[in-house]
Amino acid sequence: MSDKPLVYVVEWPDIYYTLRLKLADDDAYNADFELFAMVCVPPSEITYAKKGWTALPSDMTPNLDEATHCASGWIKWDGCTEFETREEGEDGMRKHVCGREGMKRFATALERLYDVAAERLPHWNE
Repeated sequence: MSDKPLVYVVEWPDIYYTLRLKLADDDAYNADFELFAMVCVPPSEITYAKKGWTALPSDMTPNLDEATHCASGWIKWDGCTEFETREEGEDGMRKHVCGREGMKRFATALERLYDVAAERLPHWNE
């Protein structure tokens, strides 16, 4: 068993989201996750809004560690999950989406989280 966190990054350019899933070790029963909205998608370089984004091109980054996430939380082996739609230290729980299609993409990203968790969590649905 590894004592090192396992981190998986899955890009979904078709819905403009990237998932970062972190397991504490290779025998984990739950995982932390962050969901990032893409600003640019292929054929351009995938970029994300930096923390404190003001909609300027200089506020975009390809680096997830510099990017603001649009949702974060955890998911357990039994499918239970909790998540927030804000950065740490921010007030409120707002998530802006543009129209019905934007909401569908966000919902699809959350659905795909379950698929990735089922693949990566060794105790999924025990």
